[in-house]
Amino acid sequence: MARLGAEAGDALDAFLNAALDHERRYGPSLAGFLQHVTGSAADVKRDLSASAGEVRVMTVHG
Repeated sequence: MARLGAEAGDALDAFLNAALDHERRYGPSLAGFLQHVTGSAADVKRDLSASAGEVRVMTVHG
């Protein structure tokens, strides 16, 4: 967070919420969560117009 800035918190929150949602639905299973994440159609893209030293992470839900 110190290196990426406060905006990185949104992406981390989304990831943790996905992990908690998976745990509530299917029980605690790291292997199951990793399989779910690996099998999803999520894309990670970089915004090349971001200022130097900044990272912008966005999610798209179909």
